[in-house]
Amino acid sequence: PLAVSPTRLLSAFSSALHQFAREDSSLQDAEQLSLWDAISSLAAPNTDALRGILDDNVLRNAWLNILPARQSKLKAAQLLSIARAFDPTIISGLHGSASALAAASALATARSEHTQYLQKLYMLILTEQGPRSRIASSTTELILQWAASPIPEIRSACYALLTAFVDTCGVAGAQIVLGSKPVSPDTSQRDDVGSNSSRDTQKSLDMMEWLLLRGHEPTPGCRVAKFELTKVVHRVAGGLLAEPVQRKMELFIGQGPHYSKAQAWDVVAE
Repeated sequence: PLAVSPTRLLSAFSSALHQFAREDSSLQDAEQLSLWDAISSLAAPNTDALRGILDDNVLRNAWLNILPARQSKLKAAQLLSIARAFDPTIISGLHGSASALAAASALATARSEHTQYLQKLYMLILTEQGPRSRIASSTTELILQWAASPIPEIRSACYALLTAFVDTCGVAGAQIVLGSKPVSPDTSQRDDVGSNSSRDTQKSLDMMEWLLLRGHEPTPGCRVAKFELTKVVHRVAGGLLAEPVQRKMELFIGQGPHYSKAQAWDVVAE
C-alpha cells in the first residue's frame, strides 16, 4: 500500500473535525465530548496540528468557547480537554505517576516546540468567550472566576487547566498565573460558568495568599486539585520568590492537601 504522509493525515483529520464542528448546534453531549477529545488529541503532540487549530475559526471556537456548554459536567469536560493539550497525562489519570513521568519525557522535545503555541492557546481562551470576556482582564482571571463555582467538577477542572499550563510553560506560565487576582472564596458565585458577578463587586486576594489558603474547597478532590497547582507553582517558580514566601509554600506542601489546623478541645466541645 502507498504510504500517506503525516501532513496529509493531519489535513484529512482536521477537515473531518471541521465538518463535525460546523454541526455544533445539533450535537448531542456524547458527540460534543468526542469532538473536544478529538481536537485536543490532535493538538497535544503535534505543533503543526495545534497551529492549524488555533488558526481555524470554526475549530478554535468549538473547542475554546466554554459558555455555550449546557451542563456543569460538560463544561468541566471541555475545560479538561483544553488542559489535555498542555498535559495529556492529566486526563488519563496518570498525572504524577511514574507512567506520567515517562510520558512527559517522551514528549519533551515536542513540548519545547509547542510552547509559543500553547501560550497562544491559553490567551485565546479569554478572547473566544466573545463579549462575556469583559468580566475578566486576562485568561487566568477568567479561569479563577470559573474556579469560584460551587460545582466541584468545574473547580477541579479549572485547577487542572492552570496546573497543566504552569507545568508545561514553565516560569513564563507561573509568572502569568502569579500576576493575577483570584476571587475571594467568600464572594457569592452563581453555579454556571461565565455568569459571575461584576468584577467591581468582587473582593480580590493576592495570588500567593490564595494558593496557600485552606478550608474553602467543597470536596477532597478539589483540595487535591488546588494543592497540585500550588506544588507546580512552587516547583517551577519557587526559586524566584522571596525566601519567606518559599518557606510558607514549603510548609504548606509538607502538610499535604487535607491538613486542618487542630482546634482546642473547649472550642470543639462547644
